[in-house]
Amino acid sequence: MPPTKREIPAKIKKIDPAATQTADALTIETAKENIEAAGKTYSCTTTTSDASGLITKSVVWTCDDIPGTMAKSDAKSTRPNLAISSKAILIDFQPQ
Repeated sequence: MPPTKREIPAKIKKIDPAATQTADALTIETAKENIEAAGKTYSCTTTTSDASGLITKSVVWTCDDIPGTMAKSDAKSTRPNLAISSKAILIDFQPQ
């Protein structure tokens, strides 16, 4: 089978945290934080989301200096008899 090529865009559409939300909607908060990723310190925007009723919370650190913008993420979800945790951090990238 021959190899396949997949291109991933370096920019993503950002969510407007100031958009009108209903009581049952996702709660989104933003802040600024410096983090270490791929051997450098980046000034990131943290976006914390909390899905009401689903007991799910995620935090994503983004920086426009990084292709795809995501430097780090941390997500936790709990349900009766089930807990899920996911973490990701940028290790390396090649500027283009």
